[in-house]
Amino acid sequence: MKLRTLLAMLVLVGTGSLAQQAYATDCSPDLTADLLAAISADDSGKVDSLISQGACANGTDSLGKSALMFAVEKQSLPMVSSLVNAGADVKAATANVSVLGLVNQIADPSQKLSMADAIFAMVDKNGRVYFLTYTRNISPIFAARCTMCHNAQMNPATNWSDYAAAFNKKELIYNRVAVKHDMPMQNMTNMTQAERVLVAKWIGSGAGK
Repeated sequence: MKLRTLLAMLVLVGTGSLAQQAYATDCSPDLTADLLAAISADDSGKVDSLISQGACANGTDSLGKSALMFAVEKQSLPMVSSLVNAGADVKAATANVSVLGLVNQIADPSQKLSMADAIFAMVDKNGRVYFLTYTRNISPIFAARCTMCHNAQMNPATNWSDYAAAFNKKELIYNRVAVKHDMPMQNMTNMTQAERVLVAKWIGSGAGK
C-alpha cells in the first residue's frame, strides 16, 4: 500500500480519536443483521450505505464473529476498508477465530499483503501476518530518530523510550510523524518514509506494547 493511501486511511480511522469513539458507541445495533447480510452477499455498496446509516462496524453474529471477520473471509478490500474506516476492531477475536488469523489463511501472497495493509498489519518473509509492537518494531525507530530530544531528562511526558508515555501521546506522534511530517524537526535524524509508515501502522493497529 502506498504511503499516501495508508495515511489517508489512518486519517479516516482517527485512531483513538473522538471520531472513532463516536463510531464505536453511537451506532445502531438494529442494523447489524442487515450489515452481515450485505457482507455475505459481497455487496460493498450496501455495506457503505448501512455504515452511513449508523450500522455498528463492530457488529457481530450470535457467536461473536465480527463484521470485519466476515469481510476478511470474503477477501473484499472495499468492505474491509470501509469497516476499518468506521472504527472496526482490527484485533477482534473469539475463542476460535480472529481477524489476524483469517488474514493469515489467505493463500494468494498479493491479496494477503493488501489485506494486511488494510488492517494495519505486516507480512514477514515467511508470509506470516503480524501486528507491529512497540518493543519489537517501534522502539528501535524512536531510539534512532527521536529520543535524543524525547527522553526522560527533557520531559518524561514525551519520553519515547517509555512505552506508556508513547502510548499516551500516540495521537500527537501520529499527527507529527505521519501527517505533518514535521518531526523529527527538519528531519535532522533522517527518518525514512518506511519508518513513518511503520509508526502509522503501529498506531493504526492500537499501539500495542
